[in-house]
Amino acid sequence: MFTSQPSSPSRRLLLEPLAEPVADLLAQRLVRVAALVSAVVVVLGGVASALLPHRSAAALLLHLDREHGLAAGWSALLVLAAAVAAWRARRTGTACTLTAGLLVLLAADEFLALHETFEDSTGVDWQVLYAPVALLAALLALVLVRALRTRHPRVLALLVLAGACWTTSQVLEAAQWDGDTKRHGYVVLMHAEEVLEMTGAVVLLGAFTSLRRSTAPAPAPDGRATTGSTALPR
Repeated sequence: MFTSQPSSPSRRLLLEPLAEPVADLLAQRLVRVAALVSAVVVVLGGVASALLPHRSAAALLLHLDREHGLAAGWSALLVLAAAVAAWRARRTGTACTLTAGLLVLLAADEFLALHETFEDSTGVDWQVLYAPVALLAALLALVLVRALRTRHPRVLALLVLAGACWTTSQVLEAAQWDGDTKRHGYVVLMHAEEVLEMTGAVVLLGAFTSLRRSTAPAPAPDGRATTGSTALPR
């Protein structure tokens, strides 16, 4: 007869800080809708990859690894939505404004497949070409950590989760290729990469939405918003 085993201290240490932030995240209707649509896009991509002729019109639209396909367009829209959420949270500090700008650039890159174009034209792996962008993102992350760690730890936990999803997705993308040759296990790695990219964008969207709501001016007794600032360190 099987008996449940207590969680290990290391597992509790890892999961407990995320329990409440993730619960807050899932309470947002926008996040639930975005997650549901992402799941549908991933399932359609999996079905297309398994059942449709590789060069058919439907496959070109639905495959997760196709440029200018459904998955790329949806991912770009998610990142753009996260950018709008970061912009709406800009009263908390300059870092949110800068993050919104960076996310807009990433959304445009995803939609227009700019990184693939740059790689094809230069012969240099796009992850190498985009190293300065990754450095900028890391610097912005440090500023956000400093700004949020005291007053908004739940939002910070979600941003860390989103960053972990995106970082892991890039590791998986690098593992898919040996130069221009697909490695063994490409399909599994590619699907995992796309799922993590969408998940990271959905979490970012929810995190910045939570930040905006938590720093919105409280209503005054007469029904008008108070003018007191809750801006975070810049």
